[in-house]
Amino acid sequence: MKPINKPYLVMVYGAPGAGKTFFAEQFSDKFRAPFIDLDSLRRQIFKPPTYLAEESQDVKKLGLSILSNMFRSHAMIVLEGGLDTKKDRRQVIKAAETAGYQPMLIWVQTDPKTTKSRARTKLTNAQFEEAVNSLEPPTAKEQPIVVSGKHTFDTQIKVILKQLYAQRSQQA
Repeated sequence: MKPINKPYLVMVYGAPGAGKTFFAEQFSDKFRAPFIDLDSLRRQIFKPPTYLAEESQDVKKLGLSILSNMFRSHAMIVLEGGLDTKKDRRQVIKAAETAGYQPMLIWVQTDPKTTKSRARTKLTNAQFEEAVNSLEPPTAKEQPIVVSGKHTFDTQIKVILKQLYAQRSQQA
């Protein structure tokens, strides 16, 4: 197996209420990695947040600026938010690779009934539906690691480590 030469940019995405923030916080704590949560940033800047396109673009720009500065640390970074479309993910992946990072896409999946129930504390039904409808599934080229948002973090991390080991073995 080849040694890991590049730090990871762990990109966490999924539907609202899927369990992204829970996973990202746990992952960040476990590996002592900085965590950029764009939804938290949005709620701090926009009171109340509208989740409209212009606001989302502003949050993404701010997130990319923060991320660009954090790349200078050459440490693992966890990013959640701003990854809903292929175009968004390509932009972040390109920035990560340019900075010498290995992007790792974690797709947190949970059944629609649960995600809607969890998201109702932060989003209106219309905002939730818009977010779900604009979410684009990952491509095979992105090599997503899929975890369940209903499983424990210990189960999720085992899935990720198993996938990473398999990917590294194929590259060796």
